[in-house]
Amino acid sequence: MSFNMKILNSGKSAALHVRTDDYMEIIPNDGTLPRFESNDPRGRMSIEIITPNGTADIVAMRDQKRLVMQAEKESLDAGNSWVAVYGIIHYADVFKTPYWTKYCAWFNFNAKREGYYSKPCVAYNDVGEGTSPNRAHP
Repeated sequence: MSFNMKILNSGKSAALHVRTDDYMEIIPNDGTLPRFESNDPRGRMSIEIITPNGTADIVAMRDQKRLVMQAEKESLDAGNSWVAVYGIIHYADVFKTPYWTKYCAWFNFNAKREGYYSKPCVAYNDVGEGTSPNRAHP
């Protein structure tokens, strides 16, 4: 299982030495939190430069060889779980100042179900300058 995404440099100067660590997991809809950055990234992308208004494609995936099991599919379809896609994007500006962006998007597979416990996913979204607060940039 994987999700294709696109990142956009919305700034006025180039983003340099861009690196992403991307994760994806199926989360039970019982208040269980995503394991933000506590596991190894399932996707990793490096690109030297993204020009202003330029984009780059990234892929967040689950364990590379692990398929969605029937019970997981049924749980997603019933609204008893949801998918979190999250990660950190590290980059530098033309003055070599480091920046980071943390993102989390969530997806449900049952539009009729209400009450997903996805608030921690939304709260994870953040931006900053320097080293990201949860994980040092290697």
